[in-house]
This record gives sequence, structure tokens and C-alpha cells, in this order.
Amino acid sequence: MEETPQYQMPPTDTAPFSLMLWAQFAVFGLFVLQGAVEDDWVWAIADGIAGLLLLFRVKNCRPVVVFLIPVLTIALGSGEGFEELPFMWIFYGVLAYLPVLAYDEFEVELDSDKKRIGVLGLFTVMVVLMGMLFGPAWVLAEGSGGEFEDPECSAEPCEVYEITSDAYNIIVAGIVIQVAAIGMAWGTKNYLAGPLGFLGIFTSWYGMGEMGIGEDPAGADFAWMLAMLAFFTLVMYGALGREVAPVNTTESE
Repeated sequence: MEETPQYQMPPTDTAPFSLMLWAQFAVFGLFVLQGAVEDDWVWAIADGIAGLLLLFRVKNCRPVVVFLIPVLTIALGSGEGFEELPFMWIFYGVLAYLPVLAYDEFEVELDSDKKRIGVLGLFTVMVVLMGMLFGPAWVLAEGSGGEFEDPECSAEPCEVYEITSDAYNIIVAGIVIQVAAIGMAWGTKNYLAGPLGFLGIFTSWYGMGEMGIGEDPAGADFAWMLAMLAFFTLVMYGALGREVAPVNTTESE
């Protein structure tokens, strides 16, 4: 049995797997850019290392990317503290392990049903998690008008937000799109569930900005969303059996 190489050079063809790998790298590249803009060089360097490890498919890189890098960066004083770890493990885990499930990378050799269950399950976790962040239930619970204090506020005075009807409707529309995307993924197994899910997250995000919670999406946010859409669409394409992707497409030199 041939031993898996320590690393592999990035592919240069236009196969779906290769495009997916570069889309994954683009996501981490945008994280690096965001860290640099915010002068958070610990996260910027960490995300840069993570992106390169995954792009070159270094052997056993995924546990390092998913578990070790978030722990080290937070331990070095970056981020919001160790309470952020569960979210980072889930988020990085989805980004790092979806290609393995979708394209049988490193000769995982999963059958098609297991591939679908794994990919759609991780996709559902990602959509639900991001939907909770950018379309939180406490906004919906407040209704379509009036003022309210952020329930997550722990120190007085708490900031007061005003729910406008337009922003509320945008958030509701985003939640509906996310739910529909999950239904499409599990029901019809349509690879377009990826773009629809993140369209829902983006509209919820925009609605939050309209209410003054966070900021309205900027140009960098559109670039991040485009990279995520490309990544998840290509993952769905591979996982749902529309094309059999090659294993270890490029050998190390």
C-alpha cells in the first residue's frame, strides 16, 4: 500500500476538486486580510498558516487546523477568550473536513450515502450556527417594531436598539431562506442548497446592520460571501455524486 505523501503541490487544473481547494484557500486568505486590517496579527498569521496547510494538503494537517490553531491563538491573547473555542472548532471543522467527505480525499473511500449524510450534516450545522449569529432568535421574539435592550448585555447601561419593520422583514426572509436551503439539502439533495443557505445568512446579516447591530455588509463582506458560496457549492457538487473526483490529484514533487 502506497504511503500518503507528507504534502502535495496545489493543483493547477480546473476540476471541481481543484477549484474547491482554491476557494477554501481564498476563505482563509480573506480571514488573513481581515486580521491584518483589524491589526490582529495573531489571528492573521494563524489563519495564513491554516490556509497554506490545507492548500498543500499537508499530512495530518486537519487536526492542527481545527483544534490546535484556535487554542494557540486564543492563548496568545487574540479573540474573545476561550468561550469562543466551541464556535471556532465547529467553524474550522466544517471548512477543513467537508472536502474529505465530499471528494474522498486521502482515500477515505466513503460510499455515496455516507458522503451525503456527512456533508449535508456539516452543512446543516454551519447554516444553523451562522443563522443564530446573524439572525438571532431574540430579535424575532421582539416582533416587528419598538425598542429593546440587547439581552446579551452584562453591564449597565445596555445599548438600546430599535427594530424597524424593514430590517425585521429582511431577517425573517433570511431565516426562511436558510430553512428552505436545509430542506432542499436533506430532501432533494440539491447542491444549490449551499448558495441558498449563505444567501439567507447574508440577508439576516444585512437586516442586523439595518437595525444598528454590527455594521452593514461592506465590499470585503461580499468577497467573503463569494468565496464561501464557491466553496460550499463545489463541496455539494462533489458530495452529491455529480462528478467522481480523483484522489490525490497532484503528487508531491
